[in-house]
Parts: sequence; structure tokens; C-alpha cells
Amino acid sequence: MPEPEKEVEQHLTRSKSFKIEKANAGRLFDAIEVYFGKEYNEIFATDIGDWVMELTNTEGKTYKFRGSLCADFDYEGTNLSDLVRDTVGMDDLYVFDGNCKPDMINKITLDYHRVTKIKSEQRPEGVNWEFITWDYTEHLIIDRETETLEHIQNIGTGCKVSRKYEIDAVDSFITNQKKDLKRKQEIGVEVAMRADLTRFCE
Repeated sequence: MPEPEKEVEQHLTRSKSFKIEKANAGRLFDAIEVYFGKEYNEIFATDIGDWVMELTNTEGKTYKFRGSLCADFDYEGTNLSDLVRDTVGMDDLYVFDGNCKPDMINKITLDYHRVTKIKSEQRPEGVNWEFITWDYTEHLIIDRETETLEHIQNIGTGCKVSRKYEIDAVDSFITNQKKDLKRKQEIGVEVAMRADLTRFCE
């Protein structure tokens, strides 16, 4: 466990295997070979992340390149980052320029579950239990298509409270959550979302 004052880096790794048409793979390899085969000047900036690439030639020799996620590499009038995304069919890759195109978020669901054991001071005669168990769940559903916000509370056995709101601002709210997701993860995405939603429900 790191000390509270110690700075810690977190990394997310995603692995995916897929097949690329030979002609498309050849064009991509040729583009990368031509671009990085000439003199390459590393571009670095702060607070935007960086990329690292290793190229291995037919002789088994590996060359390593790196830079910041702000590079617009042009190959015969085509953005090299877009060429990589189009070739592998993955629009959400950062590649060299950091301009990923993530999937649109259409629905956000937040679930909360709490089980509480309450010790009873007075118990009816003939019972052998010591605690009363309170099983509480809460669901918050934000839907872009229907522009609704639904809040469901299961307070206990046979007791359910449901509220549904029609809100024109749902579309912009979900879009803003996608833009600010990285920042809001640092303070807890559920807390941030609930704070924002308060404005729409007042």
C-alpha cells in the first residue's frame, strides 16, 4: 500500500486480436515505414499523455519512437492516426494525435446496494433472531433516447418508491459526462453525477 503523499501512476491495458486485409495492412505498414524512415523529430508537451511505438525490421532489429498525443503526422495527404484507426476499424484509438472517437453513451445506470443489520432491543417472545436485516437498493437511470431520469428506491420488503422525470437537458448532460469522465473519475463519478443532476431536478 503506497503512502498517502506518494504519487502513483495507474495504467489500463486493453488487448484485442483481429484480422486485417493484406492490402490494407501493407498500405499501413508502408505509410509508417516511409514516415518514420526519414528523420523524425520528437514532439513533447505536458499533461496530455504520450505514445510509444516499436518497429521491428526484417533483420529483427527494433527501433523505438515516442512523442506526445498531439502529433498530426501527414502521409500523402492522409492523417496517419486516422489511417491506423480506419485500417484496424477502431475509432477509439488515441494513436499519435489523441483525437479518439469513443462510442456515444446512450444510457447511464447507477446502482447502490446496502445491507444493514440492526440489533433489536426488544424481541417478541419465541423468536431466536438477534438482528433485523435491512436490505436497501437504489437505482438511477438516465436515458438519452427517452430524455428521462428515473430514480427507484427499494426501501424494504414490499416497499418500492419510483420517480420518473422528463428532462430536456439529459442529452447535453450525458454528452458532458463523456467529456469530463477522466476528471470526474478522480473525485468519484457517482458523486459528480448526482451533484450535476441536482440542478436539473430543482
